[in-house]
Amino acid sequence: MKKIKRTGILCISIMIALVSLGIWGMDSLHNIKNEPDPVQANDLIKTLEEEGEGSPKVLELKERYGLEYRYLDGRLLVYPDTSSGQRLQYRAGAVIMAVTTMIAACFIIYHIHYMQKNILKPFEKMQQFAAEVAAGNLDTPLTMDRNHLFGAFTESFDLMREELAAARESERKANESKKELVASLSHDVKTPLASIKAMAEVLCVKTLDAAVVAKLEMINRKADQIEVLINNLFHATLEEIQELRVIPGDLESMELVTLLQNADFNHQIQEYQMQECLVEVDPLRLQQVFDNLVSNSYKYANTEITVETYIEGQYLCIIIKDYGSGVSREDLPLLKQKYFRGANSGGKGGAGIGLYISDYFMGKMNGFLELENDSDGFKAVVGCKLL
Repeated sequence: MKKIKRTGILCISIMIALVSLGIWGMDSLHNIKNEPDPVQANDLIKTLEEEGEGSPKVLELKERYGLEYRYLDGRLLVYPDTSSGQRLQYRAGAVIMAVTTMIAACFIIYHIHYMQKNILKPFEKMQQFAAEVAAGNLDTPLTMDRNHLFGAFTESFDLMREELAAARESERKANESKKELVASLSHDVKTPLASIKAMAEVLCVKTLDAAVVAKLEMINRKADQIEVLINNLFHATLEEIQELRVIPGDLESMELVTLLQNADFNHQIQEYQMQECLVEVDPLRLQQVFDNLVSNSYKYANTEITVETYIEGQYLCIIIKDYGSGVSREDLPLLKQKYFRGANSGGKGGAGIGLYISDYFMGKMNGFLELENDSDGFKAVVGCKLL
């Protein structure tokens, strides 16, 4: 604001100076007369008649009025003095007028350029910037130039843009984190819930007390109700989720034994040997993969499970095999697609997204998940990247 005030005061001062020069030049030109002033001429004629030629008063009036006289055919003629001094005054006035006009023109041109560069263009940029922000585009910065009048405002507006962009990014990350949490919990809760249902069904068969059986059946019904609610929540969240965060890190392969034990709550995995090596995995996500594969084996095969490990190329391969009927040849390539459920899933709960998420997790950990029918069952091959 101070710069704007200084500029305005300077412009007004220059304009006043130019106007004063112009008035002085015009006055100088106005004093160059073509005809004598009648009053002054009569005064000079009267003095000549009274005092005579060459008198001091006549000389004084000639000098004061800028007049000259002579007699022609007995008549007294009075006319303006066209001496060199007045011609010089005329030329000076003309020069002053010309110079004043040129300076005024230059000043006007400069002022227009100054206004265009330092006020109009920056203001247009700020208008465009405001339109971009209003449209939600917060990635385009506002170029800062401290030389024009809006320099400080430009910096403030660009800081505002950065703060808005940071706030929007924080909101996006917070929403994604909430979706990831809901999706992860919804899927993970299904495994222990299946365990509760299985135990309740076993106890129903073994107990003879009718009151206990009724309570166990109530537990089973409530577990079914919870599973329906979890499926609805999971479907709604998965449709919005863009990316589940996977953070691979270094892990000793013997730690994978614990992850498999955590997944095998029915203790159907037979003894096996784990290859000793270092792999790049996210333990949390790999646990979800093992939970899903073992849970599917319980659900669709319900047989013993064998595990085999070997190293091939850059991967530690873990085979998880059951001895059920497997899946049809037509369904096999579609098992890892979202919401797909095979022909053998009739009457069994599920959403058709467990293998989809497991395959996604393994890809994010630079590994792989392969599903195959075997001669006597079905197997899943989990490939973990070696370090």
